Amino acid sequence: MSQTMTISRRTKPSMSKPSVYEQVARFTHEYFGADATHYVARLIEIHTRKQPEMLSKAELMSLLDWIKSAVSFFTEDKRAADAYIVALYNLAEDSNAASSAKTSGCLHRSSATHLS
Repeated sequence: MSQTMTISRRTKPSMSKPSVYEQVARFTHEYFGADATHYVARLIEIHTRKQPEMLSKAELMSLLDWIKSAVSFFTEDKRAADAYIVALYNLAEDSNAASSAKTSGCLHRSSATHLS
C-alpha cells in the first residue's frame, strides 16, 4: 500500500534544496523585511509572467537589473544593497550565495525603509 505524503512549505525535509525563489525570498526578507519580499515576488510575476515559485536561475539573472533598481526603494544602505545583489548574483550563477554573503559580514537586516 502506497502512502502519499503532503508536505507544506514550512515542513519541507531538510535534505531538499530550496527553490530559487525560496532562496531569493529568504535573502530579501533577511536584508529588507517582509514588505520587500512581497514586492520582489510581484516584480518576478510581472517580468516573468509566472508564479515566483517557478523562477529559474536564468530568469533570476535577467531580473537582477530590475531588482537592483527596486532595492533603492527598500533602503539607503548601499553596502546592504550591494551585498544583497551579490548574493542574488551568486545564486543565479549557481554559487553558494549564503556562504558568500555570510563571509562578507553583510547578511543582516539593514535599516530599511519598508514599503507599505
